[in-house]
Amino acid sequence: MTARKILPPIGARIIKSSAAVALCMMVYYIRTHLPVGNGIPFYSALAALWCLQPSSDTAKHNAGQRSIGTFIGALYGLIFILLLRIIGITEAMRVYLLASLMIIPVIYLTVVLD
Repeated sequence: MTARKILPPIGARIIKSSAAVALCMMVYYIRTHLPVGNGIPFYSALAALWCLQPSSDTAKHNAGQRSIGTFIGALYGLIFILLLRIIGITEAMRVYLLASLMIIPVIYLTVVLD
């Protein structure tokens, strides 16, 4: 007769992950009832799961890194949109190509600042 495997208990990290996703979904639900717009809860839930780490030090580091990256990306995005309007580029393929190239300094700056 074979011995049955005992399943490991559900740990605190799994519970925290579930709570983080639930919080993201609640914020999404509240936002759908406010005039601020909808958004997509998938990305916030994914970010919450990515930031949850085994220790609080790594979680803080990842959250800080993500915040800095978001700020830098938003700043570069604003500059990109303003430059497109000033220069007058409207052709979709050119915009996509320039956006793809603009990612290089954005990612590089976040790496340098880390």
